[in-house]
Amino acid sequence: MFKLLPLLILISQFFYTSPSYSSSSKHEQLFSEISALTDESGEKTLAEIIEMDGEFKKITPPFSGGFTQAANWFRIVIQRTEDAPIEWVLSATPAYLNDINFYSANNKNHYTMQQAGDLFSSELRPLDKLYGAYSFVLNITDTLPHVYFLRLQTRSTSTLNISILSTTDSIKHNIKKKMLLCILLGGLSFIFIQTTLMWKQTQHKSYIAFLGYILISIFVLLIMDGTWQQYLIPDYPELFTYTPQLMMWGLLFFINLFFILFFDTSKNFPIFHKVFCGVLVLATLNFLSAPLGYYTIITPLVVATNLFVAIPMQLYVSWRSKHHLIEGSLSIFYGVMLYYISYGGMLLTALGVFSISAISIINFQIFFLVFLLFIGLQQHFKSLIKFKQEGVMRLQTAEKIAKIESQQSKDKSTFLNLVAHEIKTPLAVIDSAIQILETQQDLDVMVRKRHHRIRSSVSNLTDLLDNTFLSERTKEAPLQPKKELCELRSIVEHLIQAKFAGDYFHLEIADNLQCVADVTLLNLALSNLFGNALKFSPNKSKITVVAEKIMKQNKDGVIISVSNNYIAEHKPETSQWFTKYYQAKTSSNQEGLGLGLYMVKKIVETHGGVFKCSIEPREHQWKVTVQLWLPEIKEVSEK
Repeated sequence: MFKLLPLLILISQFFYTSPSYSSSSKHEQLFSEISALTDESGEKTLAEIIEMDGEFKKITPPFSGGFTQAANWFRIVIQRTEDAPIEWVLSATPAYLNDINFYSANNKNHYTMQQAGDLFSSELRPLDKLYGAYSFVLNITDTLPHVYFLRLQTRSTSTLNISILSTTDSIKHNIKKKMLLCILLGGLSFIFIQTTLMWKQTQHKSYIAFLGYILISIFVLLIMDGTWQQYLIPDYPELFTYTPQLMMWGLLFFINLFFILFFDTSKNFPIFHKVFCGVLVLATLNFLSAPLGYYTIITPLVVATNLFVAIPMQLYVSWRSKHHLIEGSLSIFYGVMLYYISYGGMLLTALGVFSISAISIINFQIFFLVFLLFIGLQQHFKSLIKFKQEGVMRLQTAEKIAKIESQQSKDKSTFLNLVAHEIKTPLAVIDSAIQILETQQDLDVMVRKRHHRIRSSVSNLTDLLDNTFLSERTKEAPLQPKKELCELRSIVEHLIQAKFAGDYFHLEIADNLQCVADVTLLNLALSNLFGNALKFSPNKSKITVVAEKIMKQNKDGVIISVSNNYIAEHKPETSQWFTKYYQAKTSSNQEGLGLGLYMVKKIVETHGGVFKCSIEPREHQWKVTVQLWLPEIKEVSEK
């Protein structure tokens, strides 16, 4: 049913804009002749015009005189037949004409003047409500030719359409026009409501620009028909002084603003965007020029700019956007194409190239552009809703996958904890057995080396399990260290004695130096650092461990430095060492999981400390120093 709307509107528009020059009855015939003359000065009187009778040129209505401040005079010759009625109605349209003077001669050839136009209050024109704007009643009592004069002077384009009907048919024609106008306005109102509903869901700014264009279009139709002046604001004719300028500004401004917002020209068409913005400014300046009297000078420039610059850009942007997969672009392209054709016709009419009903052009231009833009917006709206629904579905799917992965991670962590417990128990038994065996006094050197290798392997495997499970646990929740005061030298010596050969380490730690830390996590961090230093140091190379009190970030704390030599042709990229799962090659091609230094950094950060690694060049090698700074915190748990 919605697709029948443009056909219904087209039929209504055809009947609405079709001019009538005589009654439809076969007994009522009226013969008329219309000729025109232009008064460039706009100051000639009727008497002077009558003397210029030979300069009138016959025309075929409708008349188009272009943008001018000159006065146009029309000589209308009317002669009725014997059986035709006596009373007739002459109507002039469109209804935004500023000043119309109609002169009719009496029996003594004295002319009386009737005034009309939007400069006069509706109360002074009661005939307009009955016959339509602007209407003049003619009483033709004989069958002789009668000459009438009509003077037109307006601030906008001088366009005039004259209709001559009998009083009865004029009333019927006016009622028909009002009914058909209601259909036009109903269609626009329906589109306005639907667009408002779509905007509420999308919040896209281009929909607001389109709503503005619809409101201006409704305003234009009401003004051109005269309904606004007659019924809505009948007592304030001064409000309509610059009505044509307002209508032109609104139509140009909102259509170009729509293209800027809908196609995001600032991003997709940056050069065209600047031109579109220039058209907006030019249209606004044109409207502001009306009170200064420059409207008829600037308007042709604005019209030409819109015709030869703005509309071609609109066509290009809408066509190119079709290839960019912007839904609705093709419908908008067809709408602009029809708008282009009608706009060109209106321009040629305004310049007087040919005569055609201005109302017919403007109505066609307004409705079909609005309708096709609405179709484009509707297609765009459906694509946005579909995209939104797909986004919701993707989000729901992602949430379900995340829940599944979270549960799988928990299950894996639980499983690994169970496995770790089962593995660490025999490792502890092995380590205890080796310690008992080492207490024997008669063990030779080779056996002691084997014992040390076993204990070292047990220690490495234990650290591997601790690093792995601690890393998994930090995915679910951050570490929460139980900090306490501890003697740093005793912790380091016990760790070296239990896991490493003491000959490789040189300690510079005071006996009474205390730090605040979680002992378990600190042991794991130092174990990773010492093991990593041994792994990457040359054979028989000493590892230096230094600890001292130092202030950082306006806080007291203890800094622990671990230094070792490192052989490499090029300066190593230390920033990669602390990345999770990064594995560096050693001289013996030993590899790990890449969790050791990563967990050291995590543990230091958990304590609120600072982690730093530096490189110094030495002869044929590098000196690597890793520093851990742990702050002192007054509130610590008791031992």
